[in-house]
Amino acid sequence: MSSLAVVPLAARYTAARLIALAAPLESAMERSALERAVTRLRDSFGLDDEDAEFLARRCVLFQRDRRLHETLLLRAEPRQLRSIVDDVEIEGIDRLEGGHRGRLILTFHYGPYSSLLWLALARAAAARRLPPVTFVLNRQLDPNLVMSRDRWDTLVAHDVIPPHAFTPFDLARGGVAVSRDLAATVRNGGSLLIMPDAWFVPPDTRASLTCCIGQRTVGFPRGADWIARRTECEIVAAWIQPDQHSHHIVLEPAGNIAEALAVLAGVVSTDPAPWEGWTRDQPFF
Repeated sequence: MSSLAVVPLAARYTAARLIALAAPLESAMERSALERAVTRLRDSFGLDDEDAEFLARRCVLFQRDRRLHETLLLRAEPRQLRSIVDDVEIEGIDRLEGGHRGRLILTFHYGPYSSLLWLALARAAAARRLPPVTFVLNRQLDPNLVMSRDRWDTLVAHDVIPPHAFTPFDLARGGVAVSRDLAATVRNGGSLLIMPDAWFVPPDTRASLTCCIGQRTVGFPRGADWIARRTECEIVAAWIQPDQHSHHIVLEPAGNIAEALAVLAGVVSTDPAPWEGWTRDQPFF
């Protein structure tokens, strides 16, 4: 037996995260991301250059943490991945409605959104704590979300992904029926997980959903609002955040899409570093 095998999983998981964070900022990609974050954080919160750079460096480190969790999703031994996911606590399920009304869950590209967030919600759905979850993503915008068929089948076989309780929905497939298909999922009592901040749009147009993050108004596409208005579903803000050596998810019911966005914007303003928006190479922010 190798010496690594006797090291507890929690210790190996913590060590992997620390190693990912320890390296200096060297790549051109990280340096560019740092520069964008400094400018946006300074303008959004009125920070001086020193404070903005300190916070921007935390943003880049959270990017590394997210990429580490994406690597674990694609490569980790399935039983170990399942153990990591099962350690993620979900707060707020008891505040959600019962009954058969569908649910639209809004979240931001915040923390390890691309792995731990949806995996934990999927496993909660498998345990009947939530209705089945459909995760709306766009693999053209974020190729890191692409998983091979073999890997998917392996994670299903080891009960990491419960296929009866979780469905990925790729917007990249396009077509005029996409919005109608998503609305039908909600009407049928399912849970729809949407990240409205997938890209930025001009905030001063009728085609945008807006929220204030610090002193800046940011615009996102209106797809989530369209679905909510046509289905009259329950609306929930959700986010994942560090919790000592693991993470936990918070679910917060909201009266409408604008209220859910305000909740998420408040989360970002309280701890800006985990939000991917600061470093993203896109206009209109």
